[in-house]
Amino acid sequence: MRRVHISIKHAEEMAFIDASGNMDRQGCRVFLILTHSCAGGVPLGIFITTNESTETVTQALELYKSLLDETSYFGRGAALGPAVFMTDDSASERQALKNVYPDATLLLCVFHLLQAFWRFL
Repeated sequence: MRRVHISIKHAEEMAFIDASGNMDRQGCRVFLILTHSCAGGVPLGIFITTNESTETVTQALELYKSLLDETSYFGRGAALGPAVFMTDDSASERQALKNVYPDATLLLCVFHLLQAFWRFL
């Protein structure tokens, strides 16, 4: 994942973050942070939490951020992170990103938007 931060220019531009869960008895959540490339999504980071609350995700993102240095995100640095994060409509996830990366723009993923609309119907 370190090589992706240094080698892939898109790491400074956009990152995708999404959680998956219910894979164990404890209900842990696995968060993947990806960026795009000509080969598809490539990983920037991963973290596992016990729940998806804003406080927990914020702490996990802060810990993840502490592992990064100024060459991360293709030289943009750990403090700034990528310019844009694309997420689903998870309020806790979006608030945690605002807490940790306040200058980043947050976009909603079109797939998740359409999925929510379809479920609404």
